Amino acid sequence: MRALAKHLTWTCARKASAYQTRCALYLCLVSAPSGVSDFVRQTWQLGSELFNGTLGIGVILAIPGWIVLNHSERNWNRLLSIYFIANLGMYLLYGAVDKEVMFIPMYAVGCIWFANGMSSLGRWLAKNNEKFDPAKLNLLISLAVLGIILVGVILDWQNISLRNDRRAYEFAEQVLEKAEPSTTIISHWATASVFDYMLMVEDRRPDVNSFNADFYFLGIQESCQPISNQLLSSNGWIDWLTELSAEKRLCYIEPLHGLPEGYRWRNHGLCWDLTEDIEGP
Repeated sequence: MRALAKHLTWTCARKASAYQTRCALYLCLVSAPSGVSDFVRQTWQLGSELFNGTLGIGVILAIPGWIVLNHSERNWNRLLSIYFIANLGMYLLYGAVDKEVMFIPMYAVGCIWFANGMSSLGRWLAKNNEKFDPAKLNLLISLAVLGIILVGVILDWQNISLRNDRRAYEFAEQVLEKAEPSTTIISHWATASVFDYMLMVEDRRPDVNSFNADFYFLGIQESCQPISNQLLSSNGWIDWLTELSAEKRLCYIEPLHGLPEGYRWRNHGLCWDLTEDIEGP
C-alpha cells in the first residue's frame, strides 16, 4: 500500500506540475521581452540575485547537488527541476512590475541543490581524509549552509521586503484625485487591491468604482489561453468599455490586452480609454 500511495502521489504531482509548467511557459512566450537587450538585462539581474543570495558558493555547489539528488531521488529532483525551469522562464520573459520578489522560488530550489552539494562535499572529504570526523564535519557543513543562506537573505533583503514601497498607493492617490465623477477604474491585481482599500476602507470617492480586470478574465477563461479578440467581442467587454469611454467615465490602468479591428487605446493623463479607430490600421 505504501508503494502504491507513493506512486499515486508522484503521478499526480508530475501531472499537476507538467500542466502548470505548460501554462507558465506558454504565457511567457506570449509576453516576451521587447528585445534582446531587455532579455540580457533580465538574465543579468536574475544571475546577480541568485549569486548574491548564496555568496556565489551556492551557484557552484548547486550543480553537483543537482547531480547527487538526481541519482538518489530522481522523481523529486525532476519535480524541482520542472518548477525551477518554469519560474526561470516566467522571470526572464514575463513583464511584471514586481520582479524583485519573483526570484524567490528559484532561490528556494537552488538552496536545496546547494545543501545537497555541500553534503556530498563533506562526504567526499571524510572519505578521502581520515582526520575528519564525519559527525563533526556534518555539523559544520550544516552550520555553514545555514549561515550562508542567512547571510544571502540579509544581503538580498531589499529585494524581498516591500514594506517601504508605496509606489502603487501614491499612484492610486493621484488617479483618484483626478478621476471624473462616476468613473469606473479598471486595473490589474497590483493596483486593484489598492483602489479597493481606498474606496472601501478609507471611504474615498464613493462615486468611483473599482474593477479588477485580471480577476474578471480569470473567471471567464476555461484554460490558460491568451485573451483573444473574439472573446473580447463576444462577451460584451468592448461594448461596455466603449459606453464608458463615450460618457467619459472610463479610467483603464495599463491596458495589456489587444483590441479588435476598428478600436484603439487613447491615453489621457494616468488613464486610458477606448475610441473607434477612424483612420484604420
